Amino acid sequence: MEVKPSFTPGLKLIIEFPSIFNNKFNSYFRGYKQNQYVILDHPMHNNLRVQLNEGIVCMIRFIETGKACGFMSEIIGLVTRPYPLLFLKYPATIESSNLRSE
Repeated sequence: MEVKPSFTPGLKLIIEFPSIFNNKFNSYFRGYKQNQYVILDHPMHNNLRVQLNEGIVCMIRFIETGKACGFMSEIIGLVTRPYPLLFLKYPATIESSNLRSE
């Protein structure tokens, strides 16, 4: 089922980079511009920023209003100062599934 996201700032998410890492990383939504980009905290591993570049495809998963949601995207920019952030392409579709049947 496709949903319209709110991308609430501070919402916790899991980010995966299937083509380069087997790990899943925690991050948080920080903002977005509809149909253009989504901003996330740069993922960390052992207190170090995960080494990433523009063009890397990623999978984003999060829980919102009782639904497990996810989408594929691509890194379109990285900022290191004043805070490390990732800019992703705004998703064309977001898939969701109810966490409970009732």
